[in-house]
Amino acid sequence: MVTDDAALAFRVRRMTTYGFNGTREAQIPGTNAKLSEYTAAVGLAALDRWPADRLRFFLAAQHTRIGLAMTPSASLQSGWGSDWVTSVCVVRLPEGCADPATEALLGHGVETRRWWGDGCHLSAAFAGYPRTDLPVTERLSRSVIGLPFAIDLAREDVDRVVLALRTTPGIA
Repeated sequence: MVTDDAALAFRVRRMTTYGFNGTREAQIPGTNAKLSEYTAAVGLAALDRWPADRLRFFLAAQHTRIGLAMTPSASLQSGWGSDWVTSVCVVRLPEGCADPATEALLGHGVETRRWWGDGCHLSAAFAGYPRTDLPVTERLSRSVIGLPFAIDLAREDVDRVVLALRTTPGIA
């Protein structure tokens, strides 16, 4: 889209980035509409490398699984890194530990992600819509974080993340 209308550009940008506006909370209903032709071409070209890249993701995931093995209060999604792999590492912590873990990790220079925030039902964009209670969503929002993960994540980096995570009260 090309426009000189700054207000229109702002609205379209929010609508095409999940309704976000500088935070992870949707301000308006939106969608993921960010795939450009260039990005699609890069993705298509990368398909030839996918079998080798998939193995590299599995190797990086194994490092993470081994690193977290001595942290029983931090659990990975079932089968992640052994049966399947993705480009993100989501870990479940004891209830109420998501915020303290995020702060502890940040204190060690490690960023995390709260992929779903407090749940989209509490976002300004959706808070006014009818819904039932969502206790599972709310419980998971207080216990799930995304840890750093990449195809080329070194063992030393995994160790740094895990050691920082263990500084969180309630996580052993």
